[in-house]
Amino acid sequence: PTLFPYTTLFRSVSQSRYLTSKVCQKKCYAQATHANQLRKGWAFSLKITVLTAVFNSINTIADSIHSVQQQSHADIEHILLDAKSTDGTFEFLQKNISHNSILVSEPDQGIYYALNKGLNLATGDVIGIMHSDDFYADSNVLSDVAFAFSDPAVDLVYGDLEYVDRKYRD
Repeated sequence: PTLFPYTTLFRSVSQSRYLTSKVCQKKCYAQATHANQLRKGWAFSLKITVLTAVFNSINTIADSIHSVQQQSHADIEHILLDAKSTDGTFEFLQKNISHNSILVSEPDQGIYYALNKGLNLATGDVIGIMHSDDFYADSNVLSDVAFAFSDPAVDLVYGDLEYVDRKYRD
């Protein structure tokens, strides 16, 4: 498995046990070469795990999980780690997560504790982090990430960060 700082994804969770403080997946750019195009079939069989740490995020979590659910990549595991929210977040998640999601709700010792817990649960070839107030720029972000990883020389992929004012998002 693999991970994302500032929308960074890296290969093999066993090699990557550290996390970054602010990760936001907005856009992922992959430069295609002829060799990458030949490996495109492998990219679509790549399993991607997205970790989302959540605490009292009822106002933003819907956009985050909808963003993951709308991704065009076929094999996505979404692990949501709720720190015992008290604002209805957990109840919302129970009703709205997809079949390929794992929901864990228990007290923890902070965001990094939660994300490390998620790393231990992850089964993907690539692991990314999307916080509960983040969302992907479009439905092809994870497909672009998988395509970038189809090059065996690539161990890390990152994308641009865009700050969006919620009231002007739409």
